Amino acid sequence: MNETAPSTESETDSRPPPAAGQRGLRIFICASLLTVFVPTAVFRHRLLAAWHLESAKADIASMRLEDAKRSLRAGLTQDPEHLAASLHLSRVLQLQGRLNEALRLLRFVEQLEDSEEVVRRERRLIVARLGGFAEDDGVLRELLGHTDLDRRVIYDAFVSGYCTFRQFDDALRLLHEWGRQWPDDFRVAAYRGDIDRNEMRWSSAIEHYERAIEQGDIRAQTWLNCIECMIADGRLDNADQRLRQFITEDSDSADAWYLLAQIHTERGDFESAREAVEASLEAEPFSFRSSLLKSQILIQLELYDEAVSVLDSVLLHWPEDVAALREYERSLSGLGRTDEAAAIRARFQEAQRALDEIEVLKEQLSGDRGNIALHQRIGELLMEHVSRSDAIPHLAMVLRISPNNRSAHELMQRYYASTGQTDLSMMHFLAGEHIRRFFIEDEVRQR
Repeated sequence: MNETAPSTESETDSRPPPAAGQRGLRIFICASLLTVFVPTAVFRHRLLAAWHLESAKADIASMRLEDAKRSLRAGLTQDPEHLAASLHLSRVLQLQGRLNEALRLLRFVEQLEDSEEVVRRERRLIVARLGGFAEDDGVLRELLGHTDLDRRVIYDAFVSGYCTFRQFDDALRLLHEWGRQWPDDFRVAAYRGDIDRNEMRWSSAIEHYERAIEQGDIRAQTWLNCIECMIADGRLDNADQRLRQFITEDSDSADAWYLLAQIHTERGDFESAREAVEASLEAEPFSFRSSLLKSQILIQLELYDEAVSVLDSVLLHWPEDVAALREYERSLSGLGRTDEAAAIRARFQEAQRALDEIEVLKEQLSGDRGNIALHQRIGELLMEHVSRSDAIPHLAMVLRISPNNRSAHELMQRYYASTGQTDLSMMHFLAGEHIRRFFIEDEVRQR
């Protein structure tokens, strides 16, 4: 009898595994995939953040700050806790003058691991940029001792602070070191141009600005400063050529149209000057200097009614400005309003006497930069009779030396009330003093 041969395979081998076994297998596979892919995804995000950071560093070196900011924000989207990217974003904001934003960012950064020391350094750089260490070389030496901190960042912050308080010798000393170590960094030449421009050495300023542009400085302000010095130096044709090239690329620049109006005014072409200054005011409606220039052009065209209307608005916001008072008196005289013109002339003469006193005090201050009384008197005269914004550096110096000076605080409050602004201007000195008192002096007390 033929018997069926027994199967060599167990019948249970061909059955599907029990449900518990299937679940175990799925868990094992999922765990394996997570082990492989999750770290890979995290690594990819970190790699992208690092790539964006390197791109931003190149943009910062070339002062393409908007490009740098975009790269850094893209990197922080990939890795929100990337410490180096956050610090570089803070520096970009500092370079743009957006110091309040930089401080807010640092308050977030200090929550990250191992950030305490680097945040402290960044805050010191902000104070330096505000001129907060203008009389303290110890902080500069300490920061330069950090080998992991790019010296160009330190040089830039301190040179900016020195220039703010017109300590040009100290600024030039640092610029010499900066240029010796990085001879192709266009910021060195640009800062030298700024110093010469402040000292009204027009020819030397132009030379430095042009060197910066040749070295790759694409910043609009460098070009415009160079053109402004050309106008002051009487090089109107060169300035006109440069300016038209600039406007072709940026037709919305209020500063560019203002400078073109200046060129037309110097040439006696007041109709063209009027068109240019109108374009400037269209781009920046509340510009003081464009409004003042417009009034001067209108006076030249004998349009005194229009000039008075413009100057009414100017003096509403800057009632103590000497130049505005002078043009207002001319406009009123042109309209035959002699009594009103005489009253304005008296205000103008009072402001002129204040200017004369300020010049004497500044001469005394050149030999005694830390004299609180001189700084305070200059600040009071400027605030009362000349220009509130020009008063801020002197009042800030008073507050840095004597933080509880009530009179200086009151004058600062008046300035804030008159401008209604919170950043991008000289009033950052008050914020700088706030930083110094609460973040720097605390450290001194703890030592």
